[in-house]
This record gives sequence, C-alpha cells and structure tokens, in this order.
Amino acid sequence: MLQRSRKVCAAKSDSGIRKLRAVWTQARGFQAWGLCPGGLGSLFGRSSNGRSLVSHGTHMSLIPWRIRNYCNKLYQGWMFPRVFRRFLSTIQAGKVPDPSVYSQLVVAWGNVSFSADTRYLQFCVSQVQAGSGPILECGSGLSTLVVAAVASVRGRELYSLEHHAGWREKVQRELDRFGLNTVAHLPSTPLVSHGDFDWYDVAQANIPAGLTLVICDAPPHSTRGGRSGLMPVMRKSLAPGCRVLMDDGIRQGEKEIVRKWQADFGGTVTEDMTGKGILVYKVPEGVSGLKPVG
Repeated sequence: MLQRSRKVCAAKSDSGIRKLRAVWTQARGFQAWGLCPGGLGSLFGRSSNGRSLVSHGTHMSLIPWRIRNYCNKLYQGWMFPRVFRRFLSTIQAGKVPDPSVYSQLVVAWGNVSFSADTRYLQFCVSQVQAGSGPILECGSGLSTLVVAAVASVRGRELYSLEHHAGWREKVQRELDRFGLNTVAHLPSTPLVSHGDFDWYDVAQANIPAGLTLVICDAPPHSTRGGRSGLMPVMRKSLAPGCRVLMDDGIRQGEKEIVRKWQADFGGTVTEDMTGKGILVYKVPEGVSGLKPVG
C-alpha cells in the first residue's frame, strides 16, 4: 500500500512538472518574456491585474502548490527588478510611464492581495509629481518604492510607517537595492494603543512637520479603529491643505472614517470610485481651521 502511494505521488509530481514545462514553453512565446501583461505572469497563475487564472479554465491547479510557490518566487525575484528599473529610468528621464507598467509591477511584486491597485498607484504618482514637501505613508510595500522613485526626482522625502518587522525589512532591502534609501525613511513603528483606537507608535519616528501629502493604505482593516488614528495622532504635523489619499474607498469603514475626520476637523472630501476606490480628504487651508479632537 505504501509503495502504491509513493507511485501515485510520484506520478502526480511528474505530471505537474510536465504541465509546468508545457505552460512555460507556451508563455515564452508571449511578448518579451512577459514584460507586458499576460506574458510569463500567466505561468504563475496570475493575470496582469493580479486575478487568478486558475478559475479561467487553465490547468495550473494540476501543478503541485510547492512547485507553484517555488516558481512564483523565482518569477518575482527575476521579474520585479527588471520592471521596476524600467519604471525608475522612465521617471528619471522625466517621462510618463506607460499605464501597463503599473500592472506589471503589481504582478511582479507578488503581494497581490494587499498591494495597492494600479489606479491608486497612478493617482499617488500624479499627486507626488504635482506637489512639494514631505510625504507620509501609512503601510509600506510596492507603493513605497513607486512613490520614492518619483519623490527622488521631485526633491521630496517619504516617511513610511510599518508595524510588521519582517515586511519592513523586505521593503528596506528593495529601497537599498535601488538607491532610494536616502529619499524614503522606514522607521520601526509598531501598533500601540492610543486610547479608543490602535495606531502606529510614532514617538521615535522623527516625522517632520509640514507634511503635504499622506498616502493611507494601513494599518490593516482588522486593527482596532482601522485607519482612523491618522488624524487624531498626526494632525499637528499636517500642513494646511495637506491631502490624504485613502485607499479602499469603496469600503464602508473607510467612508465612515473620512466622514468622521471631516466632522471632527473640518476639511473637504472628494471621491473616485474607480477600482477599489480613492477618498481624498483635504485638511483645512488655515491651521486654525482644524477643530480640536473631541
């Protein structure tokens, strides 16, 4: 019985490897080794927008998950530096990146479930390019690298808050690799209690005053109070007219948070419900216009 089980496992493994080779061969026939959506990314079960291809009738589900995971890591390690360097060189040359590059970045980065979507990344880039002054980011990841690339050209600095030590190290390695560590600062900021909510501990983070842009994509939705702590904790560091870009704007929780900020502190709110949705909260122009908490 044991010998038969081993044979069955070996047969499944061999079948998976054969399928993997077949899909690899097919994918290599796509454009320039997958440097545009749908290329080698399809080999790893993801389309250009990050959706699983298994549900679309492909035979990826027949490939053992260990092989898929291993290939995903190989793919991301090989692909991401190439796509990002192309994005970085485009930005440094003063050109506008092709919209498709954002899809490629999301897929190559690999953290599809948590990464900002392509619309949010493009919107963040446009806001960084249009302004000046220091930028705050709540939650690090692909957006940290993308924003840092643009900030390096615009003479701006980015301060990114991250509570997860392992993830912070990963993002820091990428910033170091691309020479963006002088522009982007990634202090250790664990989540702590602030009374009615949990938020980042910024006491030792050396965040400057006069922040003109905030990219808000964290802390996680499951955090007590969600993302609501941004304004109560950081309001004194925000410049008049500072814009807060709230990702996941289609979620009711994020809408309620922004409405509460508006009620407590004044300001205005605009919406873009494309994709996952973006809520833009604008701090009142006059510092004296900020209402006190409570």
